[in-house]
Amino acid sequence: MQAEFNYETEAVKRDKGISQVLANSPDWAELAIIEMREFKNHPSKQGILTTPQIKLWITTTCGRPKHHNCWGGLFMRMIREKIIREADIPQTRTGAHRRKQTVYEWSYKP
Repeated sequence: MQAEFNYETEAVKRDKGISQVLANSPDWAELAIIEMREFKNHPSKQGILTTPQIKLWITTTCGRPKHHNCWGGLFMRMIREKIIREADIPQTRTGAHRRKQTVYEWSYKP
């Protein structure tokens, strides 16, 4: 018999796992946040951002994280710190069997 799914319990587990992964790359994560704040203020970088664009910028300026799961933790942190937010623009990747692709935009603190 399968236990009932509890969103709050699972969210706590997810956040703990993300924290552990980011803890293994603290310098990379901090530098990536700083770079994204700088990137955000660059006049030519306004508008819509895709995951590949963000990853390319961070990889170019900060290198790659120690573990690929750091990317998810970094994106969650950027959303929580209001650096980026999901844009309300439906978009799909034709090379990925038309599955949904998250598109981001800059999130401005009031």
